[in-house]
Amino acid sequence: MNSTIAFNRLPGGSRLFLDYLYDPRHVGAFFPWPFRSGREFDSCSRLLDGQTYNRSTLIEILRRQNTDFGVDPAVLANIERLHDARTLVVCTGQQVGLYGGSMYTVYKALGAIGHARRLAEKLQRPVVSVFWLAADDHDFAEVRWTACPTSDNHVQRVMYEPAIEPERIPTAQIILDENIKNVHATVQGLRLATEFSADVDTALDECYRPGVSLATAFGR
Repeated sequence: MNSTIAFNRLPGGSRLFLDYLYDPRHVGAFFPWPFRSGREFDSCSRLLDGQTYNRSTLIEILRRQNTDFGVDPAVLANIERLHDARTLVVCTGQQVGLYGGSMYTVYKALGAIGHARRLAEKLQRPVVSVFWLAADDHDFAEVRWTACPTSDNHVQRVMYEPAIEPERIPTAQIILDENIKNVHATVQGLRLATEFSADVDTALDECYRPGVSLATAFGR
């Protein structure tokens, strides 16, 4: 049996957030297209059609970055779809962090992909998803750790301890040093081995390696 709890039943929600969810008339000046109304996506797409964008520069940047990330060919094909003036974008993003950050980062990426597919079907036009890496963040303390489930079903934090602590440096400029290998070794020693462990270990070793920026590792 599935059950849900409405956000307005939880403590601490801001008035802006709750109005956006339940009474969008109050926030129309900031969010003119309520997400609950399918008709609003048609209105929004017509507005976007009346504007011009430097698509060639965007495509060049996305192609270069994603090629460096070693993405699947389907991603590069989506980038090329941006040449079409009818192509729309569903955009989301996240602060980059160790091992991809929190699980909701994955959910946000998957949500953007699914939403783009639904809108493409509804609007009968190309819609692609773009995930923005917030790599200008300076809060190293927030992104230097990961939470690892242990073999005895507990959760333990694992910290990346570089030889030189970054101070007021954006994550795009933080270059991983040899100590990142200590993180890999600690995680591999803690976690419960499964049939997926070898593939996960290989991916983490290849992406989060010495000499690579934290942002590039996250992207890969």
